[in-house]
Amino acid sequence: MEIVFVSSLDAAEEERIASVLMATVNALLAEAPLAYTLRIRTSSQKLFQQSHAAVLTPGDVGSKDGGAVSRRRPDALMPGAAGV
Repeated sequence: MEIVFVSSLDAAEEERIASVLMATVNALLAEAPLAYTLRIRTSSQKLFQQSHAAVLTPGDVGSKDGGAVSRRRPDALMPGAAGV
């Protein structure tokens, strides 16, 4: 998945927003059983990057699916979302 965000912010505002956005998205995804890299590059070419490795639980190892990390619907990651 790739998300592109274009704005009219100046360079200083972009860096401030990028920092907050990085922390917020990482907090949302930290408990998700998936591997990801989040990368934000500002117009001034400053790079914010964070990676997270998927964590296998004991129930995932040796299961019928070969230990693959289970995939949950995106709405299942959001507390209070429909279907949770």
